[in-house]
Amino acid sequence: MPQLSAFLITILICISGATLAGTKQLATFSAEQQLELEKLKNELSSKQQENSAKIDLLQQSITAKKEYDKDVLEGPRKSIDWWLTGLTLILAGAAFFVWRTKEKIESEWKEQKAEITSASNKAIAELDKARAGLERELRDSLKQSRSKIQELHQAVLYARQMSDRISDVHDEVKAMVVSSEASPDEKQQAQNFNEALGNTSPQAVLISHAMELERKAKWAEAAEIWRVLTKLNADNYQFWFNLGYSLNLSNAPLLSVLEAYDHSFKINPKEPMTLNNLANTLIQLAKESYNEEKWNYFYQAEEKFIKAIELEPQHHFFNENYGALLLEMAAAASGEDREKYLVQAEEKLSEPCNASENYKYNLACLRTMQGKINETKSLLEEALADGNLPSRETLASDATLTNIQELDWFKKILASLPNEIT
Repeated sequence: MPQLSAFLITILICISGATLAGTKQLATFSAEQQLELEKLKNELSSKQQENSAKIDLLQQSITAKKEYDKDVLEGPRKSIDWWLTGLTLILAGAAFFVWRTKEKIESEWKEQKAEITSASNKAIAELDKARAGLERELRDSLKQSRSKIQELHQAVLYARQMSDRISDVHDEVKAMVVSSEASPDEKQQAQNFNEALGNTSPQAVLISHAMELERKAKWAEAAEIWRVLTKLNADNYQFWFNLGYSLNLSNAPLLSVLEAYDHSFKINPKEPMTLNNLANTLIQLAKESYNEEKWNYFYQAEEKFIKAIELEPQHHFFNENYGALLLEMAAAASGEDREKYLVQAEEKLSEPCNASENYKYNLACLRTMQGKINETKSLLEEALADGNLPSRETLASDATLTNIQELDWFKKILASLPNEIT
């Protein structure tokens, strides 16, 4: 609006000047009129100067405003430019980081994929190798099983043939039967005697065959022959004893072992070795039982040992096994009963006739329960040096050795033992 006003005033001044000039030429004014015109002219000139000054001021104000606007706007614009530049750099850096991360992940994935593939191929190769080994072992086992089955089948067929002939052929010459726990020389003598009777005594042939199987440690096959013999002559206590012995070493169920020994005992209740083996079987059953049933087996075993010792007091084997039973009873008992069984075990294991291969091991079990750890260590190391320790599995599960089974020296002894009794 100020610019428009100044512009209009300027136009009016110019028009006025032109009008006055024309007026001079057209008419002559009086002196008063000329004074008045001069006065107007001066006023117009003054107004023109005033307006020119205002116009200059306005132009200066516009120029200052432009400079101010320029200064005010330039800062934010530059700031925005810097922000945009920084944001561009950040986005570029982020893009580079994402690209590098992607490359790294892809590289690591390729390496892991290669490792997994390699491990998988190796595992497959090992599985194939193991499968081939198992197939080979299975084929060998099948061959051995077929051979054993054929051998057993032949023995059973022969036994049946002998059974058919038993009613016609009466063994006037009695076959020689020895215990499965007899010495090798006694067994060989009996086997030779029975082989010589083969033509006249069918039972002698079966006995000889069973003893040969025992000599080869084929206990399951031997047990089947002894079982046939018990059917042919159910009143022969030695047949039942040898059946129980073979069943035990073939890892047959303990109740079947107990049944065979019990038949032998009922036929001949004064055979101390039958009583001993019957008691040992009862101990094994007690270890697998609990509460009242466990103690019933213990008491029955104790009764059998007492009878065996009465029949043969000087047999160290019976006294030592009785001592081992008392240790098991002490491990299962507590308080005064525990102490009582330990005292009785000390008496049995300390008798001068005790010098069997298991003596040091049983004595070590006693010393452990008495808290004499150093003596236990010495006895076990001596038994280990003599080769008279049981298998690793038996030693690790023996209830009488519970308080030393976590000791380092005991673990070293365990590690030196085989898993199976040799």
